[in-house]
Amino acid sequence: MNFNKFYIGIIIRVVLIVIMALLLATLVVKTNYWYSAFTAAIILALQTWNLIAYINAQGKQLRRLLAHMKENSGSLNPSLARNPAFKELHHFYEEINAIIKQTRQDRQEQLHFNQLILQHVQSGLIAFDHEQRVVFINEAATELLHIHSIHSLQTLYNFYPDLAEKITELEPGNTQVYDFKVNHSSSKISLSLARLKLPEKTINLLALQDITKELNYQESGSWQKLMRVLIHEITNAITPVTSLTSTLGNFFKEKNQVVTADRLTNETLEQAVKGLDLIEERGQAVLDFARNFKSFAHLPEPTQKTVSANSLIGNIIQLKAENLHKADITINYTISPKDLTLRCDQQQLEQVLINLINNAIEAILELPDAAKRHISILAKPYKETRCHIQVSDSGTGIPENLLEEIFVPFFTTKEQGSGIGLSLSRQLVQMHGGKLSVFSNQQGTTFDIYI
Repeated sequence: MNFNKFYIGIIIRVVLIVIMALLLATLVVKTNYWYSAFTAAIILALQTWNLIAYINAQGKQLRRLLAHMKENSGSLNPSLARNPAFKELHHFYEEINAIIKQTRQDRQEQLHFNQLILQHVQSGLIAFDHEQRVVFINEAATELLHIHSIHSLQTLYNFYPDLAEKITELEPGNTQVYDFKVNHSSSKISLSLARLKLPEKTINLLALQDITKELNYQESGSWQKLMRVLIHEITNAITPVTSLTSTLGNFFKEKNQVVTADRLTNETLEQAVKGLDLIEERGQAVLDFARNFKSFAHLPEPTQKTVSANSLIGNIIQLKAENLHKADITINYTISPKDLTLRCDQQQLEQVLINLINNAIEAILELPDAAKRHISILAKPYKETRCHIQVSDSGTGIPENLLEEIFVPFFTTKEQGSGIGLSLSRQLVQMHGGKLSVFSNQQGTTFDIYI
């Protein structure tokens, strides 16, 4: 091997040093040839220096070789290539260099491919570091914000201070809707933030999407559903009133002439009074409906604070304990970890949980076997800073065609239901920046709160 020449060079020099050292010792101890001893000492020093210089030279060559590998210069210094001691390393270097070049080329291609994808996605993307310096922004973001280039969030502050403030307050995993106004036009932008922890730094990835069309479409659909419900409720209230009014009118008319008082019988008067009572009852129902609609349309903004999940759910179960006992319904809850907390308006979220438990109780009461009447509540972390609360019942489930209808305001399948419980619950959760969803089959129904 080529390294043997290096070892042989060291051995020869060490042997010569030993021989000269023995000769020097002999001259000093057994003879009086001081000039010879002095000459031998000088030669010994020169040999020692030569050994050190030889080792240092080879070490320097090796360091230069490793430096070339580290810098991936692509070519080997001719003096290194000619050095017999490093010919074998030279071959390894060439192989490693080829691998590094291929890896770098693959990485560049992958980076170019990723940038191409990011530039062509419809959502605007802005990546910035902990010092708010923008490290990447795609064309969709610049077009959406009407800014040619953004080097830092300070640039965004200069153009849209409210938007920049909203971004700095946004927590990872949360989504907020911002009313964006520019050039006398208004649109709604969805803002969501993800935090990527890299080995040397942390990158914040902000996604911006114009959801105006989607919201308008959903709003139109929601209004259509709401109008159907309103028309249904108003028709149900007015139709019997109109019918009763016509009937009562016939009691007091004959051939389009008003019947005189002496011709009215006690039976006719009693029927008229009952009819008026029914009209009053239906009128009160319409007033109650209008009152519910007013309360639903004017919800206060949530005042959020850190709340213990154990305390929140425990309070609700204690509040509903008597109703559950009377209905022979068992309930249990699991909180993991036990010290789980969440940010919310406690009163509003309690109202949501009460509505869900009330719906679960009504669904379970249809079961003839009390042993199967069961409600379970699960609370656990969701993503980094959010919470997932799950309320499940063992009822017969909700028909698939009604799963979305149940969240429409005033829609109900119950005779005494107001139809605002679930719609109110979803709106309260959405006001927290969360989501309320439902899954149902013949084994029961589960409501999931992500908040």
